[in-house]
Order: sequence, then C-alpha cells, then structure tokens
Amino acid sequence: MKKRFAETQNVGRYLVAVNRMLASPPGIDKFMLIHGEVGLGKTETNLWWKNTLSPQSAFIRIKKAMGVRWLLDEIVVELGLVPEKRTSDLFHQIVGELMGTDRALIFDEIDYVADKRTLVETIRDIGDMAGTPIILIGMPWAPEKLKRFPALWRRISQVVPYHGLTADDVRLVLDQICEVPVDDSAVEAIAGSAKTVSTASLYRWAQACETVARARKAEVVTAEHLKAKAV
Repeated sequence: MKKRFAETQNVGRYLVAVNRMLASPPGIDKFMLIHGEVGLGKTETNLWWKNTLSPQSAFIRIKKAMGVRWLLDEIVVELGLVPEKRTSDLFHQIVGELMGTDRALIFDEIDYVADKRTLVETIRDIGDMAGTPIILIGMPWAPEKLKRFPALWRRISQVVPYHGLTADDVRLVLDQICEVPVDDSAVEAIAGSAKTVSTASLYRWAQACETVARARKAEVVTAEHLKAKAV
C-alpha cells in the first residue's frame, strides 16, 4: 500500500474553506469549524494541512479535564515557546507570538470545551486579539453546542461538515493508495459495506485488495474476490 495521505471530497471542501478563511480581508473573523463522525479523517486532514502546507501553525488536542491554565500552557509549548509562570503572561505570550501572522491555532476535540464557557471565551479572545486563524474540530453535534456562545458562533465564517464517503470517494482513495487495480464492482461493494464508510476503513480495504490480489494472482481485484475477505 502506498504511504500517502488520501484526498477525498471532504478534504477538497476543507481546502476550499481554509483558503477562503486565510484570504479574508481585515475585519473579517478567521474562525472555522470542521465537524463529523469519528473516522472520517477530520484530525488527519488538519494534521496533513499543518505539516505540509502550514508548518508554522499549532495543533492542540483538547483534553476533558482542561482548565484555562493547562490550555494556555499547551498552546505556548506548541508554538515553540517556554511557558511563563502567570496565566495572564501566558495569554499575552500567545497573542504576541501570533499577532500579525497567519499561524493558525487548530483545536481538536472542541466538544470537550463546549460546556466550559471560560475556555470557549479564552479561545475567542486569542482569535480576536491576535487576529490569527482559529480552526475548531468536533463531532456532528459541535455546531449546536457552540451556538450557545453567540459571540464565538458569529465569528465562524467557514463551516465544513465531513460526510461518509461515497463510491466516488472510494474510487479516488483506492486509486491513490492501493498498489493493485480495483474494478468498479469492488468499489461498489466497498462503498456499500457499511452505513458510513470511513477513511480509516479504506486503508484496511486497500490492504485486503492487495492481499487478495497476491493470493489469487489477480491482475484486477473484483467484488467476487472480496466476498470471502472480511475487513
């Protein structure tokens, strides 16, 4: 299997939205929300974007038990700085480092802070004062949770829902990562194998296709080849 990041239609919509956000003129808030079920590649997309297209940005995974001090500490460390001792100094460290740049702060598992007003308002304050892009990643219910904070919600200019993968996505991903050709019957079988087809499952399907091709000495993998192979 080819070791590469697979670009789906979800990823395409993400790139359009993130580029629009970054191109926003002064005075337009640069907040963005990505939401969807587990396994659709939300986190992986953001890590790929950060590592390949915006290495100066910072990725922060929210933890359930986080308070303001812990959150600010994590941001400072991800920005490559040595944390100050006082909470107020941490905040100003972050704002000073980000002001005048396009370094994004990416917050994964935003659902964990959606019940903590102080944390939500801290993230909003950083975005307001630094003018930096803020990317929030959450589950399907994240929009409804965040709408309870109007001051934050009205700043979100881009919302990208991640959907279950279609047959077109299956074809697109397998063409990118699978080492053996897969015909349309196999693509349809994989697309119909679950109510919601995830990006993670396609990596397992690609591996299964390659295993079947070797075992059956098949030049092209079909749905018939996959019938006896559980993924």
